[in-house]
Amino acid sequence: MVGRTEVLAESGSQKSDTSAIDAQERTAAGSVEDRTRGRSDLREGSARALALYDERFKALLEPDHIGGVVAIHPESGDFAIGKNSPGARRALRQRHREGMIVTMSIGPDRPDPTLDRLLGGQS
Repeated sequence: MVGRTEVLAESGSQKSDTSAIDAQERTAAGSVEDRTRGRSDLREGSARALALYDERFKALLEPDHIGGVVAIHPESGDFAIGKNSPGARRALRQRHREGMIVTMSIGPDRPDPTLDRLLGGQS
């Protein structure tokens, strides 16, 4: 976002038409770079949170909290549990005001109930 903010500030100054077009092109390029960087950060943070869950939290949480939700702060490795995603996120956000929080269900993945309904209707 910093790059985009700088470009927008530049395009607001008194410049020739050519400079305004250049600034618009840089703004568009900066937006794409920001989105690409944001997706990359999201993927990295999610992968880190999943690794933390598998390596540290799974054995700790699954015996007693199956069906609950864990919120993980990938930067610090801290976590909070809750009955639902908003509750777990709020509990963790009280301790970590900044940074990404990843939430996930505690326990094994549940199969899609649609498949059970489809298979149950067959004879």
